[in-house]
Amino acid sequence: MDGLSPPVQNALEVLDDNETSCKLQDPQLPSREDLLKTIITQMHSYRKDQDTYILTFTYDQSLAHSLLDFILKEQECCEFFDFTLDFHRKPSSITLKISSKSLNAQQLADIIEPMIAQ
Repeated sequence: MDGLSPPVQNALEVLDDNETSCKLQDPQLPSREDLLKTIITQMHSYRKDQDTYILTFTYDQSLAHSLLDFILKEQECCEFFDFTLDFHRKPSSITLKISSKSLNAQQLADIIEPMIAQ
């Protein structure tokens, strides 16, 4: 886990459990973190609605592909996350909703909050 940002290290510690562990291998983590940073830097805003984080982005086709790529990769390693990707015409935006039926609200907050605060 050397070289990973504190938010990513924190997330891996929260997920240190058989049911909710991240299945990524150490060599894959830095590239996943880079993709996450790219996405987060383009985030317009976020809010929490009960046990769901809703991230809002200004629509961009390249970003849409990056978000879909991120979701597909996350589903391979962290199948306990649920993602919803919505495209809105007016205003032209994309929302990414992240939730989990396997994590309690505090665990989800402990993972998501540090990531989006980077």
